[in-house]
Amino acid sequence: MLKIYKLIIYTLIILFAFNVHAGEVKVTAVGKVKYINIFSEDVKDEAIINAKKAALKKATRKYPKAKLKLIRQMKDEFYNNYDDFVIDTKVQREKHNEKNKVFRVSILAIINQDAIEAFLEENSESSSGTDSNFGIVAIVTDQVSVKEFDERRVNIKSNESQKVNEEKGGATSTKAISSTSQKSMSVTETGGSKTKKRDDVAWAYNGAMSEEAFNTFSEELEELGFSPMDFLELDLSEIDVGDLEDLGQYVNKRGTIPGKIIKIMRNSAADNEWNLFGYATIQVGLASKAKNSSMYKIPAIVSFKTWLITEEGKAKSVASVRKTPAYGSDSDKEVARTLAINAAAELAMNTVLSKLQQKGIR
Repeated sequence: MLKIYKLIIYTLIILFAFNVHAGEVKVTAVGKVKYINIFSEDVKDEAIINAKKAALKKATRKYPKAKLKLIRQMKDEFYNNYDDFVIDTKVQREKHNEKNKVFRVSILAIINQDAIEAFLEENSESSSGTDSNFGIVAIVTDQVSVKEFDERRVNIKSNESQKVNEEKGGATSTKAISSTSQKSMSVTETGGSKTKKRDDVAWAYNGAMSEEAFNTFSEELEELGFSPMDFLELDLSEIDVGDLEDLGQYVNKRGTIPGKIIKIMRNSAADNEWNLFGYATIQVGLASKAKNSSMYKIPAIVSFKTWLITEEGKAKSVASVRKTPAYGSDSDKEVARTLAINAAAELAMNTVLSKLQQKGIR
């Protein structure tokens, strides 16, 4: 009982110390940083900044569509000025994964809604985006193993039997003796067919290459006349995804994401007023070399599906690309990988654009 009283008193102290006034809202959020060299206070500060931006995104996700559209159009200015809207923060928890060099921080932030409204009102007259926007989630996986199965042979046997009867007889002075013996002979003929089980190939998620593929797709979208959307704009806190690295927890050994996770992403895209939502997978195979050649050749198998987001927030499938191989070749293996991914992205986008044009979709 004493512990419960202490907990209540501690909670009240926090609430009184962290007052929220009219026009303000409290939001919890998480910021993450994956650093390269050594951990420092700069890494921690960057994680807190990311958490503040995440809190700002979370505080505005229920805004009317018109306001969300304006925030998206002004996203650089809006999120870079996070301190104009996040007026106070308290760190709740820190988690440092030294092995993977990842630092996470959880914060409780107070957001000034009035300041956000003033920003939107000030910029509403100068914003008027009319481009068709297109957002893509790209998943790149590497081939890590192949389990090969031997051919199975089915033999068919035919038997022919031949019986030979022999009778032997004899007699003594008192009785007659007779006996019968039988011999059999069989002949076997072989024949039949062979069957082979499909090899079992396993794929592992590659976060860095997924980000590279995302950038490639974005460049392709710009060249095709679309306004590319940033995957990080989506609110995926429901599935604990804040960046492309976090998607790895949902990628299976087949190199795909479950349909229910894709649906959550599409719903968030609808909330952010995306016009088109794309889901791409690129499976990068093992490098090979021709005899007496210094060039590596790497296959990249791409598949792509596109949904049109209606004004009612519904998702309608409008274009898809079945698994199709593309290739990259170079004397450097990593360059060959990059070329293969770029070729796969270009192939997919050109195919999708053609299908969208056939259906009269800009």
